[in-house]
Amino acid sequence: MKPIAACCLVLALHSRHLQAQTCENISIETGIPRVSSMSSITAPGVVNPAGVAVSLKMEVITTASLSEGGTPFALAVPGPPGTQARGFSLTFTGLTPGTDYAVRAVASSPVCGEIPGKWVIARITARDLWLYQNFGGNASLPAIGGLHADPDGDGVPNLLEWISNANPAVANPGISMPNRYFDSFSSGWRSDYTFYVWRPLLGDEWMLAQHSFDGQSWSSFGNGSFLDAEVTPTPANGNGTSLGGVLDLAVEPAESGRAWFRTMAGLIGRQRISTLFNTGLDDNRQPLADGTSDSHWLMVPPVTAYPWAIHRNSAAGFPIAPAGPWLGDSRTSGWISPAYSLTAPAGRYTYRTTFNIPYGVDPRTASISGKFTSDNSIFRMSLNAAATGITGDGNYSQFGPEWLITRGFVSGKNTLDIIVNEPDGSYTGLRVEMDGMMQRAGRVAIPGCINSGCSVLDGLSLANGAAVPGVTVLKPGETTPVTPVTASSLGGWPVAAGAWSLETSSSTWMRPDATSSHAAGEYRWVREFDLTGLDPNTVEIKGRIAADDNVGIWLNDEQVIAYPAVNYTGWTAFELPGWMRSTLRRGRNTLVFRVINLANNGTNPSGLRYEFLHAAAAPLPQ
Repeated sequence: MKPIAACCLVLALHSRHLQAQTCENISIETGIPRVSSMSSITAPGVVNPAGVAVSLKMEVITTASLSEGGTPFALAVPGPPGTQARGFSLTFTGLTPGTDYAVRAVASSPVCGEIPGKWVIARITARDLWLYQNFGGNASLPAIGGLHADPDGDGVPNLLEWISNANPAVANPGISMPNRYFDSFSSGWRSDYTFYVWRPLLGDEWMLAQHSFDGQSWSSFGNGSFLDAEVTPTPANGNGTSLGGVLDLAVEPAESGRAWFRTMAGLIGRQRISTLFNTGLDDNRQPLADGTSDSHWLMVPPVTAYPWAIHRNSAAGFPIAPAGPWLGDSRTSGWISPAYSLTAPAGRYTYRTTFNIPYGVDPRTASISGKFTSDNSIFRMSLNAAATGITGDGNYSQFGPEWLITRGFVSGKNTLDIIVNEPDGSYTGLRVEMDGMMQRAGRVAIPGCINSGCSVLDGLSLANGAAVPGVTVLKPGETTPVTPVTASSLGGWPVAAGAWSLETSSSTWMRPDATSSHAAGEYRWVREFDLTGLDPNTVEIKGRIAADDNVGIWLNDEQVIAYPAVNYTGWTAFELPGWMRSTLRRGRNTLVFRVINLANNGTNPSGLRYEFLHAAAAPLPQ
């Protein structure tokens, strides 16, 4: 009987192992919800049951209740359990406009239990209500209610109609037309263009104004940068109960005697991490009173028994300026310390702040840029217990170099720790200024947008002299691209004891080859990224760049920026203008960085360094 019992036990364990493997293969995805009426949303989902009979449901809850551990409302997908991969959707009604909701799809079976998809954020905005007021049930059709749709055929997409408070169902070409022109005024050949914004905006819109002297070649105001609806407030047209704005632009001289103008608009994909605070500020981001606790920064035991860091300003006297060497007061940040006296025993002091990445936001799109100073040095900064590689020299009279964190974020609560070393048992403190950004719900990171000199696998900077995957460079006078190599301070000049900025864990320099001197001319650096499954109309790319010597950026053979006065000791910002989304392709796209290496009588290195601060897009509907 014993062998039989052992055999049965082995079979039972083997069966449970197979069941566990099968359950792990079940996948459930929540699609991007769409507004389906003035008080309802329709949420899609996709399930692959891996041969297991699963039942399906959708859950909805306000984001406020979700963060407090509330119980979501659930709707079951009609029909018996199924074993085949399939798509499905459910509509939730009775929702409150202006409220943020979290939605997710859930699969379940008696064997595997519940397998939830990720939470996705949905909201019925004033813009959605406006679309349904004008189009009724047809507002859910992309060709009619889409923000870039033009159902009345006047050349003005719905989003611009919304901004100008026009009727999207009635042709009104007076708002903005590509072929619209104004005769120049005789005085100074000055052409003026006024675009009216007659409603309070939602804060996620951008506007781009362009002008042309021939109606074909267009130039953007502000060097092609977003105006972000930064307009002059003026009473709204009509009842005057709301505030809009007016955008007044002018060009001169109009050589042809006429000038064409057009306005373009889109939605900004990114938003600030609102729960991230500089040191020394209250909940309204105003300076704390001297000697009060900073509730955003916790002192982590066991090094200290103090629960919260204490804020001190110049009223404390020495060591804060003007009485001492520490950086003086400002309205953007303040000093914090383990103790009111600004002194503490020798040791390492951990300052901790927490912030939230909402469920539904892809944490891979988050980033934090900032700067800090301290007394004494900063031993380590870590995000969610993982070291960032960022340290500080403890030069308390000024801020240190700007740093950037682009990986290690998670959905929900995130923890940022900064460890300050105090070797002597004397004055000690920390001061931080930082800004966090993330994509709005429904955006995901764009594959291929990897910082210079970094690994494709983990995004970490590669060792000095390593070949850089995913990047090629074409040298002047040659026809075959080569793979560039990294250049860090470990390789000596020009990074160490040279002019090039020091590498970080987020990026490092690339050079055409392992030598330190390169021929004068143009070097074409190529990096591809992939938009398969993503909507090109929602793409947002923003970053910063450094080069030796000058650099221009091209996207799919269209110029993004000309050769600006960049340098190799700091950064120059770049951003993909919204109007260039028309050049994007579903699938592979090509970024080309054209670096000009100027002639030099001595050793003449050339290199490139870039960081993608934001690179994300919305998935295409299933």
